[in-house]
Amino acid sequence: MSSGSGDKSRIYRTTDGSAHWAVLFTNPDAKGFFDGIAFWDARRGIVVGDPVEGHITVFTTSDAGEHWIRRQTPPAIANEGAFAASNSALALWGTPSGRSEAWFGAGGPGAARVFHSKHGGVTWTVAWTPLRNDTASAGIFSIAFRDAKHGTAVGGVYLPARQMWIATGTSGADSSADGATWRQ
Repeated sequence: MSSGSGDKSRIYRTTDGSAHWAVLFTNPDAKGFFDGIAFWDARRGIVVGDPVEGHITVFTTSDAGEHWIRRQTPPAIANEGAFAASNSALALWGTPSGRSEAWFGAGGPGAARVFHSKHGGVTWTVAWTPLRNDTASAGIFSIAFRDAKHGTAVGGVYLPARQMWIATGTSGADSSADGATWRQ
């Protein structure tokens, strides 16, 4: 997947070990921007992008990317969007029997929310989180799920006035004043 405004957001496929690439899908929205892509299996996939006409953009495929169908999400909050954070704002979970759940995080001023689909991206619900969301660069950057009920969403923002980074995980919390050296 490539990201960029409008038709610069594209989905490609290679079948020969990356020697040749074919464009499968080009963003049809002039103001669109793809943020993440993932597949439950070789045929079923999803792409998420920034809002167009008041809704986060979601397209799904069930034929290995040959055709993509636009899906409707709950309305976006003003200035809300997903983050193209190394494709980690989108998480999938599925079963061999075809169960296909998807989550993606969004942020921006006024919103840090998790969107969830139990039906392969066809229908969506949304939940608010307590993560910081007071600037365009704040909100949920990454999301991961180990199964349909257990997941985590992370985010935040760099605080220039305080010059501090904080990261938390299973081993505790670490902080850095310069982003290069860290202490527990």
